[in-house]
Amino acid sequence: MYYIAEINIGRIRAPYDNPIMAGYVNRRREIDALARRSPGFIWRRTGPGSNAKETDLYEDQTIIANVSVWATIENYANFVYKTGHQEVINRGHEWFVPLDGPNYAMWWVPQGHLPSAEEARERLEYLRTSGETPYAFTFERLFPSPDERISSTSEAHKQEPSSITDHCIKS
Repeated sequence: MYYIAEINIGRIRAPYDNPIMAGYVNRRREIDALARRSPGFIWRRTGPGSNAKETDLYEDQTIIANVSVWATIENYANFVYKTGHQEVINRGHEWFVPLDGPNYAMWWVPQGHLPSAEEARERLEYLRTSGETPYAFTFERLFPSPDERISSTSEAHKQEPSSITDHCIKS
């Protein structure tokens, strides 16, 4: 059985203690708690004391990152696009500088595997340099899990990858 892992990054406009970051900083714990309560949530990278360590994945401390694991792509998409997390996305321009290239990547991991910081950075960098493949992809071009590719004999799973709009976001 496989789960979906993800990394998402952003370049903050200012340090967390700057007043322009208050709206984001004030929502971090709420959104983290929302993720933990969401159906399909498995794990999120944290530091000592269960605090999210957003700034330790990159040497550049203006780049913050989140790494998590979810039971299904649909579970993760529902959290991202159908909860209070969407409000944070909508206001992201207030707190984050636009990045060149994708700011997130997803990939399949075997049940029980927790991605390291290095693995997560590697997947995002691969997506940025090589495009979407089963190794790293986005909601725009989804790939079936390895066990679906192996065990499925239906024509639906032999077709090209789908977009998340073919799944849960339409409703």
